[in-house]
Amino acid sequence: MIPSKIQVLGCLAVILLGCSSGPNVDGVWQTPSSDTPVSLDALFPGYDGRLQLALGQYGKDVAGTLRLYTTAFSLSHQFETCPCAYVERGEFQGNVFTFSFEACGGNRFIGVFEKGDDGDNETLRGVIQDEKGVPLTEELTFARVGDDNQILEEELNQGCPAD
Repeated sequence: MIPSKIQVLGCLAVILLGCSSGPNVDGVWQTPSSDTPVSLDALFPGYDGRLQLALGQYGKDVAGTLRLYTTAFSLSHQFETCPCAYVERGEFQGNVFTFSFEACGGNRFIGVFEKGDDGDNETLRGVIQDEKGVPLTEELTFARVGDDNQILEEELNQGCPAD
């Protein structure tokens, strides 16, 4: 049996629509350098600096790292006490990105961020909460750095140091 043109076109349409990227959180997101440094003393005692998310999205699932910097986004300015945490149970659905992470002290936290646009950049705005849903931060804003789907290999391969 030879497939008809309509069947072939239908299959192609399903394949193309299934592969469309749509809204995503792929890429690198940073708290703006021009803003006042973020205080996360409730999560990381003594931390006052900048945050970066390096994310990869796979369907609705998201993985990556949350990195902490002091004054600049470079390896030489990482927060020494706890430079990063792995993004766990990350999910992006309906423009809301949620994830959990374990701080170096062993406490688990949850990030809840809504994807938006401030006119110049795509943004993620939200808070970090404890496991009971109590906000531990003021509203945080991350801006996408560069284009989506462009995570440098060194950003993915930095990993988090062992405790």
